[in-house]
Amino acid sequence: MIDRGAIVPVPRGSAGEVYADAILAAAKRPPPQAPFDFTGWWRDVATTVAAVIYARKRNRAR
Repeated sequence: MIDRGAIVPVPRGSAGEVYADAILAAAKRPPPQAPFDFTGWWRDVATTVAAVIYARKRNRAR
């Protein structure tokens, strides 16, 4: 979370102004673009769809 900018470290015992400056600086930065794993996403979708289809077929057989 630190490398994405969601958590901004500030030295312990810092004055309130230091915290405020760190927060404002973080808020002004554009959000980083995280890589998206399309292969993993499609694999997860296929696994979920297969599980739903299998469950429906199994329930019909009862």
